Amino acid sequence: MANTQLRALRTFDAASLTANFQDVGAVIPFTVWRGILINSSDVDALITDQSTEEDIRLPANGTVNVSELTFPSSARSDVPLFEANVQLQIKQVTAAGTGTIILLLFGRNG
Repeated sequence: MANTQLRALRTFDAASLTANFQDVGAVIPFTVWRGILINSSDVDALITDQSTEEDIRLPANGTVNVSELTFPSSARSDVPLFEANVQLQIKQVTAAGTGTIILLLFGRNG
């Protein structure tokens, strides 16, 4: 298959946040190399890929932008943001809120 860029969009209503992790949309079927995580809500949230890595904290009204350029050039082809077939999950840090959490995820085939 040709080297194709792939994109996934997942959203979550902050009013549904609880103290337990909940799925954010469907499984991401491809390896994610870049991601823009936007929290337009009024509360902090935690994102997990259920790996042994620590959670990603999304500050209220904040954006976390991660690209493979964030990593040293020697690690770019080795360290994806999320592995293929990951189920991202989210939970509140302090309480449910108002607004939307938006995950824009980019990967490639090939």
